[in-house]
Amino acid sequence: DRQTDRQTDRQTDPRMHTHTDAQTMSHAPVHDIQGHRVRAEGSGAHVRDRPEMQQKARCGQAHWHETAKMMRLAWQERWDTDPVFRRRDFQEQIDVCSRLQIKSQHECILRVLQISLSDGLLVALPFSLSSSDSFLGWTGFQVSHDRAAEFRERIHSLFPETPQENTVHTAFRRTGLVPDKWPAAWRGATPFKFKASVRQSYTDYTRISDAK
Repeated sequence: DRQTDRQTDRQTDPRMHTHTDAQTMSHAPVHDIQGHRVRAEGSGAHVRDRPEMQQKARCGQAHWHETAKMMRLAWQERWDTDPVFRRRDFQEQIDVCSRLQIKSQHECILRVLQISLSDGLLVALPFSLSSSDSFLGWTGFQVSHDRAAEFRERIHSLFPETPQENTVHTAFRRTGLVPDKWPAAWRGATPFKFKASVRQSYTDYTRISDAK
């Protein structure tokens, strides 16, 4: 009968299994050629039936997308007007960021670190060309003690509203740049250092659709 035919079609038509296959594949991590985890097909399933979370995520993506555009303008202005800012390593880090289509939030953090280094708000640890032991070339940095409040305000200004401490800490954990003690690091008493294990456990350090 017709009901039996429809059931048979559902079992034999491969299109009817696409969603199930995607769900199965989503449990396995996928990485790009640089070894960074990429978002698997079917990720985000936990918010599909929660429109308020979907809207919050869209607003967050839109904010970081717009903030990244403003940061690019500020960065380019510095590049055009400040010869000291025209560092080869800065440009190489931006090139990697563009090539990998890094998240807008991570691009903002990278650019604010570069500008802050040029402004004397922090001291960078040695840069690295390896993607496995650095965040886009940054192995770590230490905030300048006498400019600590200014640097922290600069980081806070990236967010749409004054962020909670854990929100800021999570953003840095996603880059892998973390200190042993947060309060001491913000004061400039101890450095932020790259830890690959932290990045891997906290992040989708990834190609995503809202990056550019």
